[in-house]
Amino acid sequence: MSQTAAPPPVTVPSEDTPATAVPTYAPGELAALAARHGLKVSGAR
Repeated sequence: MSQTAAPPPVTVPSEDTPATAVPTYAPGELAALAARHGLKVSGAR
């Protein structure tokens, strides 16, 4: 797929992205995203 613009820097954390580098999300949103990717996020339960 050719995209005209690159995706924004704030994206859903991928497997190669450490949890510490996760952008600022709402606590619940971050926890949900982390749970989907199987990440352990400190500070969000």
